[in-house]
Amino acid sequence: MIRKAAWGGVLTLTLACPLALPLAGGSGQLPGRTGVPSTGLQAGRAPAPSGAISGLVVDADTGAPLAGADVTLTTDDRRVTIGSGPTSQLTDSRGRFAFINLGPSSTYRLTATRPGYLDSGALRDPRTQAIPLSEGEWIADVRVALLRAGSISGVVVDERGDPVAGARVRALALIAVAGRERLAAGATTVTDDRGAYRLGNLRPGRYVILVPATQATVPASTTAARVAGGSERGSAAVEQALALDARARLVLGALVPPPPRDGRLMGYPMTFHSGASRIDQTTPIDLAGGEERRGVDVRIQPVTTASITGQLVSPPNMRLVALIRLVAVGLEDLGFGSEVATTLPDASGEFVFLNVPSGSYVVDVTPSASEYGTVPRNLGDFPRIPGTNGGGMSITDLPVGPPGTTHTTFTNGASISGFSARVPVVVDGADVTGVRLDLKATGSISGRSVVENDPGGVQTTPVRVLMAEPAGGEPALGRSRSGSEPGDPQDVFYLTALLPGEYLIRKSEQPGWLIKSIVYDGRDYTDRPFDIASTTDYEHVTVTFTNKVAKLSGAVRVEPGSAADPATVIVFPADAAQWTNYGLRPVRIQSQLVSPRNTFMFDALPAGDYLVVAVRSNDAALWSRQGFFAKVRGAATPVSLAWGDTRSVSLNVVDLRQGGK
Repeated sequence: MIRKAAWGGVLTLTLACPLALPLAGGSGQLPGRTGVPSTGLQAGRAPAPSGAISGLVVDADTGAPLAGADVTLTTDDRRVTIGSGPTSQLTDSRGRFAFINLGPSSTYRLTATRPGYLDSGALRDPRTQAIPLSEGEWIADVRVALLRAGSISGVVVDERGDPVAGARVRALALIAVAGRERLAAGATTVTDDRGAYRLGNLRPGRYVILVPATQATVPASTTAARVAGGSERGSAAVEQALALDARARLVLGALVPPPPRDGRLMGYPMTFHSGASRIDQTTPIDLAGGEERRGVDVRIQPVTTASITGQLVSPPNMRLVALIRLVAVGLEDLGFGSEVATTLPDASGEFVFLNVPSGSYVVDVTPSASEYGTVPRNLGDFPRIPGTNGGGMSITDLPVGPPGTTHTTFTNGASISGFSARVPVVVDGADVTGVRLDLKATGSISGRSVVENDPGGVQTTPVRVLMAEPAGGEPALGRSRSGSEPGDPQDVFYLTALLPGEYLIRKSEQPGWLIKSIVYDGRDYTDRPFDIASTTDYEHVTVTFTNKVAKLSGAVRVEPGSAADPATVIVFPADAAQWTNYGLRPVRIQSQLVSPRNTFMFDALPAGDYLVVAVRSNDAALWSRQGFFAKVRGAATPVSLAWGDTRSVSLNVVDLRQGGK
């Protein structure tokens, strides 16, 4: 099918290749596609690729065309050559681009960048969904919508009003995961010699600004080289290490405590932009697209400090090497680098935190630490933990978060495996003693998988890899991937190292297959979480896979010029009980950007009762927030699907800016 471009007048884009593409007028066909064989083709040779994709780059909020945007065309199909011209080009003064001489492919993708706007490719924005192109087809009027980037800036001063140079400043984003608000680590910077900071390239959203105060306690027997991160033979110097206690040494972070006051040791607590030292006492900043929020200042104030001492109790014959973290209440969703303090136990299991500011904390020992993030991260972004060597991190996309959100898991050379402990502690100026950390084995889920093939389809076998995901979206619970013991049949699975919490079982990404049912002890756990807190180990669980899936397709009616960006279709359960606690990859909640033809296809849905709605793509990320489904329920189209069903619906775009009507 050949589509005409809709721009008025006759215009020719000058490309890097010598071929010019008329964007309007005439027959609307591509050069060399006039309905008669091209005289330039030799008998027996395949015709040259002659497809095209053209369109506009626009501001996602205003719909205004963006000149000078760098547009890149890619494809997942290695057999396809992307035209004879460049695969990247700048939009003209009216925001237009055109890629020509394209071969057929179902996986063309357009990404765009422009100064002052968020990079659609780096953010893995849903607007970069695959564009299918047939032989000789011209897809015109594709819109690539870019969000304007925002910023937050201010100064950090101490109790005297003097600027604090070299202080770390973090933006923590509030994002919706599994129907609940969660913290995500954002941009980080350091104040200059004036105490000033600026955090840029921020997405629209809700943020809190934090000046952390992180320090570490190590046993007094720890060598200087070990404290500094070197080997026992190393010669690295120890900076700002204080011998405040005969048992241990204190290694300070970026904020050096003020002198003692009235014989009491003082310290700076972590401080938020409102001046509070607790996140629940802080009012988040609502940042609009492209907004430059200035004057978000942070004033740090010293408070009295105390020590926390206790005992790490482990199973017999277990080597007592464990990183112990002190985490402020409300920040449990964050990983390494977000602690108030860290410490290491001595050979007997005794531990101490020195110079701890007053506050409410959690003493935590886990095999790893996980968090959500809104910006790309690397290990260099985080302060090294004194007294420990090595470490690593793994990063995966978070499908239910805003575009570009990741789920990061950190490990450390002193992390333990297979055990955890967590105890709340309140420090109120006086030393806290007798804290007991009982290490307990992590939980597991195990069983067998069953395959039910569609009788009317090809008989195949899926890759039976399972994941245990936190039902409530707690990043600290991580994601466990199934494994099996040597010699086990392929239908046996084990999900291990599960921390106390509630988990849903999901399958790995595999087109055409779904989990039909999950049964344990005669009860259905397909959409019900396993509670590791009440039961440590679940055995003899049966997971049934099926390729007899339901499909839902349709079209979205869009009035010409009515939207700055394309529509996104969202399908969700009719049962409101399933609008929260659905984990990180909900099967019954899916969203999809419509194609350039304003069509959509959900090709793997479980049987059930659903509601379907189309919204502006700029509003698509709102579906994970509380209240979204209730807001659009009245405008959504109900659909009931049985296993193997194929249904089609027609939708109108719901404008959420007008109350969802």
